[in-house]
Amino acid sequence: MRGMDPVSAVWKCKRTLNLGSEKKLKEFVNFIHSSVNEIIQAKKRKLENDGANDLLLRFLGARLDDEMVRDMVISFLMAGRDTTSAALTWLFWLLSGQPDIEKQVVDEAFSINSGEKSLNFNDLKEMKYIKACLCESMRLYPPVVWDSKHAAKKTLS
Repeated sequence: MRGMDPVSAVWKCKRTLNLGSEKKLKEFVNFIHSSVNEIIQAKKRKLENDGANDLLLRFLGARLDDEMVRDMVISFLMAGRDTTSAALTWLFWLLSGQPDIEKQVVDEAFSINSGEKSLNFNDLKEMKYIKACLCESMRLYPPVVWDSKHAAKKTLS
């Protein structure tokens, strides 16, 4: 919305006065921050209880402050958003044309968990057929086809 304002002073005034789209933005940012902070606090409790190990726990184990960890989590979520949605979109599109394969995917998911509890990482590791389908769809339609960057001109002689 900031880009739609005729001059930057408009959105800066809205931000200062906490009005309109700037007020909504502030509320949304606070919501995201509080949600991620809840995740961090739950992980801290888990670290104290069982010494589990994942990327977030490694950040916490490095004794980084909560705000820095929160910002890293948000960066990871934002970085993976487009590639994850692209990969899943292609998977579902491919499955929609193969009803027998789609049935096997659904059957595998229900054989591991019929819906009585949330799936966890160990459940996901057991889903070999679904993993194979996802890998094949990403082979056919990679989420990041080519991400190459080159210098516009040589800077050193």
